[in-house]
Amino acid sequence: EILPPFTQEGVLAAVEAALEANPDVSFAVVDHITSCPAMVLPVEQLVAMLKRKGVKVLVDGAHAIGHVPLDVSALGADFYVSNGHKWLYSPKSSAVLWASKDAQKDLYPTTISGLGKGGTPFQLQFSYLGTSDVTAYVAMGDALSFRRRIGGDAAIMAYLIALSSQGGDLLAARWKTSTLVSGDMAACAMVNVRLPPCDGNATAPRDLPWTLMEEYHTWVPTYQLVAGGDWWVRVSAQVYNGLGDYEMLANAVIAIYTKSCSNGI
Repeated sequence: EILPPFTQEGVLAAVEAALEANPDVSFAVVDHITSCPAMVLPVEQLVAMLKRKGVKVLVDGAHAIGHVPLDVSALGADFYVSNGHKWLYSPKSSAVLWASKDAQKDLYPTTISGLGKGGTPFQLQFSYLGTSDVTAYVAMGDALSFRRRIGGDAAIMAYLIALSSQGGDLLAARWKTSTLVSGDMAACAMVNVRLPPCDGNATAPRDLPWTLMEEYHTWVPTYQLVAGGDWWVRVSAQVYNGLGDYEMLANAVIAIYTKSCSNGI
């Protein structure tokens, strides 16, 4: 278990302690970027630590591709998976499966076909899994073209990370609270901001996503780190967002709390 304050050193120490307590671990799944709370984990150091212990590693990069700079082979993991629909701008069900050369021999698809194409057994086996709709995969090329047209990966990532940081600071200032993560672990386009307490209405923070959807036509997830603890929102930045969207969210939450909570904000 890892609790605030979140630091790279704290994450590495917690994983090392877990390995010491469980020496028989042979396979580990490591998030590249976690969801709630959102933070960038020190994935290269985690992979290196696990590999030194003889543990095979799969990195879950669902939030990574198109979001942060990514050199999969340099991470040293055995397997890496990611989704295209979150940050790459390709459709749902478009995804990536990568395996190191050494790990490919241990990986097989659920359907074996003789119609695959490719230069390796891994490619032959996974390139054709029977009749299916490949539209989402084909569209990944157009997603990459779109990204180039609007400025390219580096410009997109820099804009989103800067907007997320500025937006998080704006929300925390307006709500008189704080953000959760700092430093390298906050270098992504999702920011965690603590909601103010809501006296007299324990369900308002839990119900906030649906209230925002019904009354303001927007949505953010809310969560607690521990049961009975503070409530947090995770706010995601995108290329179509600006700082004004964070201002709108700040005002919307203030209006909801003024109506729902005896203490307001």
